[in-house]
Amino acid sequence: MGVETVTYNDIIDCINNPEVLLIDVRDPADIADTGCIPTSINIPLCKVQQELKQSRLAFLAKYQRTKPAYSQKLIFYCQFGELAQEAAEIASSSNLGFMNVSVYKAGFSEWKFKWNEFDDYVDPERLKQQERYRNF
Repeated sequence: MGVETVTYNDIIDCINNPEVLLIDVRDPADIADTGCIPTSINIPLCKVQQELKQSRLAFLAKYQRTKPAYSQKLIFYCQFGELAQEAAEIASSSNLGFMNVSVYKAGFSEWKFKWNEFDDYVDPERLKQQERYRNF
């Protein structure tokens, strides 16, 4: 059970795909400063295991997204890929058992560089909505 690497174009393709869950593992303060990839949720690396073990109802209440099935595609990202790789290994471990796990190793730094309209794609309302469901 290996962890795949995805590209910028893969991320573009999956933004509006409800079958793919994009997970930003950076700290919330970093996201507040730089933004995030549309449709992603924030689960800081230190909470990945805890959050992916939550009940379906708790996950839905916190993230307003359905908890992923073990076969659902999960893509982890961070600023440069190192934290995302660690999160992917946690999710695909025998302890959690997610089977379709990928990493966007180029991370948010590449996304920000390649996305021409950076300021337009970050949805401040979505960030506010996500902030309401965090219990840090």
